[in-house]
Amino acid sequence: MKADFRTFARAAGISLLGLGIQLVLGLALLIYGFIGKDGAAVTGATITLILSAGWLVLAIVLDQHRRERIEAMEADSLDAVAARESSVFGTVSDDLRVQAKRLAWMHRALVPTVSLLIAAALLSVGIIKYLQVTGVERAAEGKVLRDSLLNTYIPVPQGTWAMAIAAVMAIAGFLFAWYSSALARTPQVRILRAGAGASAGMFVVGLLIAVMNLVELAGADKFGRWLLVVLPVVAVVLGVEIVLSFVLNLYRPRKPGEMPRPALESWLLGLIAAPDRLARSVGGAIQYQFGVDITGSWAYDKLRAWTPRLILLGLGVLWVMTCFTVVGPDQRAVHTRWGSRLTERGPGLAIHLPWPIDRVERVRVTGVREMPLATTRPPADVTHILWTNDHRIKEESMILVRAGRPAGLSAGVVKGQSDEGSLALIIVEVPLMYRIADLGKFEALAEPSSRTELIGAIAKRELTRYLTTLEADQLVGPKRTEASIELRSRIEKALAEADSGVEVTFCAIEGVHPPRGLEGATAAAYEQIVGDQVRAIAKQAYAQRDATSALIQAAGSVESARAIVGGLDELEALRAARGDKAATPEALAQQEAKLDALFSAAGGEAASILARARAERWQRVMLERGRAEAYAGRLSAYQANPRLYLATAYFQTLTDVLKDARLYIVDDSVADLRMTIDLKDVGSSTDVFSAETK
Repeated sequence: MKADFRTFARAAGISLLGLGIQLVLGLALLIYGFIGKDGAAVTGATITLILSAGWLVLAIVLDQHRRERIEAMEADSLDAVAARESSVFGTVSDDLRVQAKRLAWMHRALVPTVSLLIAAALLSVGIIKYLQVTGVERAAEGKVLRDSLLNTYIPVPQGTWAMAIAAVMAIAGFLFAWYSSALARTPQVRILRAGAGASAGMFVVGLLIAVMNLVELAGADKFGRWLLVVLPVVAVVLGVEIVLSFVLNLYRPRKPGEMPRPALESWLLGLIAAPDRLARSVGGAIQYQFGVDITGSWAYDKLRAWTPRLILLGLGVLWVMTCFTVVGPDQRAVHTRWGSRLTERGPGLAIHLPWPIDRVERVRVTGVREMPLATTRPPADVTHILWTNDHRIKEESMILVRAGRPAGLSAGVVKGQSDEGSLALIIVEVPLMYRIADLGKFEALAEPSSRTELIGAIAKRELTRYLTTLEADQLVGPKRTEASIELRSRIEKALAEADSGVEVTFCAIEGVHPPRGLEGATAAAYEQIVGDQVRAIAKQAYAQRDATSALIQAAGSVESARAIVGGLDELEALRAARGDKAATPEALAQQEAKLDALFSAAGGEAASILARARAERWQRVMLERGRAEAYAGRLSAYQANPRLYLATAYFQTLTDVLKDARLYIVDDSVADLRMTIDLKDVGSSTDVFSAETK
């Protein structure tokens, strides 16, 4: 018996209702996941929204069934009229059944294609989320960009919202899956089982997230940590099942007129939507093997009748369990009722009204909490920390400080420039460790999700303010210990003024270095500047050494040289004075005498040169004096006998002139005096073996 178009219209309406419910709840969970930064909620919402595509394709296919039934009814009417008229051309041709052809195309192409797209989406989401949760992302040079989410998992503070949304999803999904599965028992709309599986998937996601937040509300985060892995695995399993179902459908035999089973129909989710199917299958197998009908027994009927009541009883027990909270020995708890604070509780069992009327928020107060105020510490496997090597830190915080200059360099090294406004970027590692000293003030500081951020913001503000008053070289060098003490004092004062209720146990500047830059270029350039500054200081020291050496070499000691230079400056000033301030000859003579005494007392090359100058002066004076005395004696001899003096002087001059000359004496009678002189050099080395040289 074929169903009429009203059955398919009703099934299509149910599909659209299921699509609307799943879209609304999935989007609500997705929006919460992004706002609350809940990774499990985002993954669960994504799975729910992907499965909702099954409802959409079911609505389209069932509506096409409705159109096909209407078309078939019209065709049957025309065939009946044609039979009464006995016309040869009265039957409706199969080529004119457009809706039937479109329906066959949907079962043949549309439903399998959408099923594969849903499977691909589930596999992609599952694999990507699994890798994000369990993997460690590194850069090309091995730098850690993102740690595993399992290692950095933090319970979501707004978990009650997630629990409320997830509970609604679980209840709505379970009820709608059961309702759809019951309707799918009609053979004509059996395709609704695929939609029931989609609602069952929403039920699974909602149940897991609700239980996770309930467990975290009880104080344990293990379930929430591993739910980040379980949900991607569920997505992958569902995707693989759809692919396998598609492959099996290619080889599954079909009866004529039977509606094909869609590949997106999940057998696993179908067990949740209609658990009685599993019971009937198991009961049928037992009856076949042992002849015992379990499904027809009174125990099975009682269990099926009491199952909803048992589920409600379990939910009630869970709700009553929210009246009890265990406060650990290292914790203190704040008891609130409808958001208003009642009292503060210590360790032990706290009994109160159930959630959401009363809430008991536990806070670990004896443990020490740590947060980085700037750059985080490098991983433990970084064995050496240098300015130029990779510290494998995801992001380094850079802070502006005054550049300053190293000791020994004077200001204004370059003419017209000053370093008063120079700034530098440095990277500092400043861990802050604190504990809760006053829980009441700590609870009143801010919302639970923003307390840590507010404490960090206050401490970072003081860190930035204080470091701007220091120079980079002071932080790198001698003032780091003093700066750490002053910084801790400032942070403690700021937190006390904010009534934060926390006590700082440790705060220090552990590491300071310039930004590494690309391939360590920035740090290397910074090191080069520091090296150049050190070399400049060394050159100044070398120049000072050379100047001292020159002064000692010139004057015997630096003090003597400076005294002589001062005396020379005074003498020049006296000589340059004019007018009323002109120096008297006595003052000039006195200053010159003072300089002579300084030169005489000093050692070194200056004293040696002066001594040689004095010696040469006296030698020349005595020489000239001797010449003057000799001239006076010759003048007296000339005056006594001029002719004798002239003859004596003439012959003495000839003697002096001819003493080194060759003299030839000849007779005046020789008429033609010619002399032949052999000027050949008989001692030349070129003719040493010649016979003429012998």
